[in-house]
Formats: sequence, structure tokens, C-alpha cells
Amino acid sequence: MMLPVLKSNEIVQQLQTLQLDYTYDGVVNEFLHRKLLRECEALCNLDGAYAADGYRLKAALYALAGKQKETIDAYQEAEFRAYFSATHLLDKANNLQRAGLHSLAREALYQAYSIHNHDPEILQRSLKVSYALGQYTLGLEAINLLDHLNRSDLINEYRESINNSVKLSEKAKVTDNEIFDRIAFVHKVLFDHTKKSFSGFRQHATENGIAYCIPMHSSISVLIEYDWLIADSIVNYFDDPLDHLITFSTILPHARH
Repeated sequence: MMLPVLKSNEIVQQLQTLQLDYTYDGVVNEFLHRKLLRECEALCNLDGAYAADGYRLKAALYALAGKQKETIDAYQEAEFRAYFSATHLLDKANNLQRAGLHSLAREALYQAYSIHNHDPEILQRSLKVSYALGQYTLGLEAINLLDHLNRSDLINEYRESINNSVKLSEKAKVTDNEIFDRIAFVHKVLFDHTKKSFSGFRQHATENGIAYCIPMHSSISVLIEYDWLIADSIVNYFDDPLDHLITFSTILPHARH
């Protein structure tokens, strides 16, 4: 019988393959997905940290399948059984975003950041999640800390976009939370319409504004319909859609290399 820690590592590797395949192809391998859920269940029946690992991995699998309630329930079971490190919390934030649960993802981000302990890897990951959730001020703080730690190599393409985003928001007198509300809303609209999980984002901020793009596996004609749905929904829901600051659209995912 394989040791639980080795089984957990094996599941993580296969889960990462599932996630990568979904990013490129938009399809979940149902056979492998069910197999991994069964293996996670076996871990869940063990004690303490092993059970927590099982529930954390189950949550990630449920998030990939777009099962929101099951994702939340699995994370609650995991947190009942073991302490969540900053790494665990950032994994949680990413998986919650994938499942369209952006408010909970933001909570996990701030919990992780509060215990970063100047760990460069945690700061870099916090920076990426902050960027995805429109928490530009927090992202800028992480950049400054990485600079202070002489780890500017971990910032790369984020510096310019986050600096521009902060400047644009301050000029428009718009808070990060107002931007987050629109990011979360747009993802909810798309999730409610498609019932499919998300596979990342692309965002670019220039001196003229922020373009937030959501990859979706569909035809060009369907993406156009999604864009109309986003535009119509956001205008009808918010008194000010902030379209002078941030625009939303769907795009085709990157092709597999």
C-alpha cells in the first residue's frame, strides 16, 4: 500500500495535469476526475493532516468541475481537520476563483497575506492573486516588499500593469473593492450562464485603462454573445459600470504548444 503522503503527491501531480488540460482544451477527463475523487475519499477516511489533504484535493477537483457547493463544503471539512498555511490558502484562493467564488477567494488571499512572513514565494503568489481579483493596492505592497528583499526577478510583467492600475484607480477615485465587485459580478454572470469553471484571466493596464479578459472555450460567435451578455448585465446592475476605467471581454484561450 502506498504511503498517504506519497498518494497525496501523486494526486497533486495528476490534478495539475487535469487543470492544465482544461486550460487548453476546456474539457475535464471524467474518468481521471472520478478516479482522483475516489482516491481523495480514501485519504479523507484517515486521521488529521492526511484527511485534510484529502479534502483540500477534493475541493480542487470539485472547483475544476464547477461544483461550487461541493468545493465550499470540502474546504470547510479540510479546515476543521488541520491548519491552513499561506500556501494552502493561496491554493484555496486560486481554486475558489476557478469555481467562480470570488468573494471567498478574496478572503483566502488576505488570510494568506497576513501570514506571509516575508516569504518571497508567498509574496509572488499573493501578487498574482491580487492582480486577478483587482486588489491592486495589495499587489503593489507585495511588489515593494519583493523589491526590499532584492527579489525583483519575481515581479516580471506585473510591475507596470499594477502600477498603472493603482494610478488609474486613484485618478478616477475608484477603490479596489469597487473594481473587485465588477470582476466578481462578471464572473458570476458567466458562471450562471455556462456552469463551467474558469481557467485564468488576462489583464493589461495602460495609461488609458484596464482591459480584463476571461478565456472561454467557445466559438467566436458565442464569445461575442458572452460579451453582449456581460455589457448588458453590468450596465443594468451597477449605477456606474466604471467602463471609463475597466472593460471586460471574453477571449479564446492560448493554444497548446
